[in-house]
Amino acid sequence: MRQLNRFKSIKALLVVMAMPLMMAVGLGDVMAEGYLNKTQKLAENIWVGPQVSEKELKSLKAEQFTQVINFRTTEEMLALSFDESEILKAEGVDYELIPMGKALGYTPEQLSDFNQVMQNQKEGDAKILMHCRSGYRANLMYAAWLIKYNDMDKAEAKKAVHAWSDEAIDQLLGL
Repeated sequence: MRQLNRFKSIKALLVVMAMPLMMAVGLGDVMAEGYLNKTQKLAENIWVGPQVSEKELKSLKAEQFTQVINFRTTEEMLALSFDESEILKAEGVDYELIPMGKALGYTPEQLSDFNQVMQNQKEGDAKILMHCRSGYRANLMYAAWLIKYNDMDKAEAKKAVHAWSDEAIDQLLGL
């Protein structure tokens, strides 16, 4: 089972890495139509996935998403050719950037910020998309949140989101 989960994670990473090439050869529109196929449904109203393209961002409202939580760094976002926050604002979708990873690391403050966003969502009304470049940082954050704020066992939380980094989760939890 563990090897199957790693295979799924590797497969998702390969899809993310192939996106720039696919966009360059004109396959981006095909991928845009199937963005939800690149995501993982973590709960009834919560999905996690890789970076969303400009076209995909403009279709999220039609998919009834009400909130996007982004875990990429500010530097990563500035390197994109579009402004995710402005697109989502124009579409009427709430947006939150919680930069983490790379030089920023993983901190309890980031987990607290994420919890605040989750607490601000109306129970049952929100449809949330969490993302980073590949979806992995978003998975780590959700696993840590399940552990700290939903009293889930660490092994169960990691399995639920296909996360394998004890170190990053421990850092988010302040351990």
